[in-house]
Amino acid sequence: MRWVEYDPETEKFTVTVQDLKNDHTYSEEFDYVVAANGHFSTPNVPDFEGLKMFPGRVLHAHDFRDALEFKGKDVLLIGASYSAEDIGVQCHKYGANSITFSYRTAPMGFDWPDGFEEKPLLQKVEGNTAHFADGTTKEVDASCCARATRTTTRSCPTAFA
Repeated sequence: MRWVEYDPETEKFTVTVQDLKNDHTYSEEFDYVVAANGHFSTPNVPDFEGLKMFPGRVLHAHDFRDALEFKGKDVLLIGASYSAEDIGVQCHKYGANSITFSYRTAPMGFDWPDGFEEKPLLQKVEGNTAHFADGTTKEVDASCCARATRTTTRSCPTAFA
């Protein structure tokens, strides 16, 4: 979203967006606009063994701005809720090689398209290798923490690319 403007005469909102993939800007009218930008201003980034030495990009969903950054990447999203799902789908849409969700409690369980998978909680990172609670591993280029909650320490969605 680039801009929102309210017209009191028509009681409508004009929302201007930019389609990054097609390099096209356009506007549409709506009766209502909801700004769903999260409710915590300080992101909670979990501390997984080896994460500080990860050679790729590590960010929190709070800092996610552009899915094009992850084009051609194998992305790990730590989290299994709305932010992780949204970021994963955007990254896939804009050309990420693969999306791996790491969940703490339970997988989202959707019938994901090819290129998506769900793994139990990340345990550690060695170089570009992510190690999961079920003993499996995955080579990743970027990681993103997608949970905005400050009350837990190991459930924050993080993305690795």
